[in-house]
Amino acid sequence: MGFDGIAETKKDPYILNETVTNRITDFDKLLSDTTTIPKEWQDSDYAKNRLFDNGRLPLILVHGWDGTVGLITRETRRDPTKLLLWENSEYNYWHNFLSYYLSSKKLQEKYHIYLYRYPSYKHISYNAKIFYELLNEVPLDTDLGKMVKS
Repeated sequence: MGFDGIAETKKDPYILNETVTNRITDFDKLLSDTTTIPKEWQDSDYAKNRLFDNGRLPLILVHGWDGTVGLITRETRRDPTKLLLWENSEYNYWHNFLSYYLSSKKLQEKYHIYLYRYPSYKHISYNAKIFYELLNEVPLDTDLGKMVKS
């Protein structure tokens, strides 16, 4: 599993660490990917002037990818390639909250948003183990890494 950091060659530099089915995403870095995010997020003041890692409290939004009623069908169930589509993503699931966050200077100054996605059909102890491993591989120079290592 290993952490590659935010390498220039990595396809999605906003994903801090991932396995095939589990991932931690830095929302600040996700906002840099204009091909992935909605136009309303691209146009937000926060997207244009992100705070990045400056000592804010990490807030991790957790969502299992078998948990979205209506999004997971027989065709997409347990198929990570289909689950990478926007309509099946954790970004879409948390869309309302993330849009609210982008409109609130107070929240932005206090919290650094991360998203964790996991396969909810797997046992909770398995997902907890993978989450723990991914957290321990997050770089120390990020708000999340500083919190995990303290």
